[in-house]
Amino acid sequence: KSILPSLVGREGVIFSYTIQRYRPPALFALDPWEPYAIGSVDLAGGVRVLGIIKAPFELLNPGLAVKLSTTLLTDGDDGPVVTHVFVPDEDVRR
Repeated sequence: KSILPSLVGREGVIFSYTIQRYRPPALFALDPWEPYAIGSVDLAGGVRVLGIIKAPFELLNPGLAVKLSTTLLTDGDDGPVVTHVFVPDEDVRR
């Protein structure tokens, strides 16, 4: 269980991002694989973290409000692999 959300909250704002268009090595398997966004997100208290941003690319921009969520990376023979991601925060007016 992650303690990060209890320390800095679950909501943030995109500082910067990039689109990863190459397939990462097997250690970080995304199945099925497709390009994804990764970015720096500013959280409460001046904390900036790097993470996957799961959103349509056309929505991405610095200043976009996001919140912490989870997503399934792969579901292989060893069971499901889940990770934290940021998704657009629909509760925040743009």
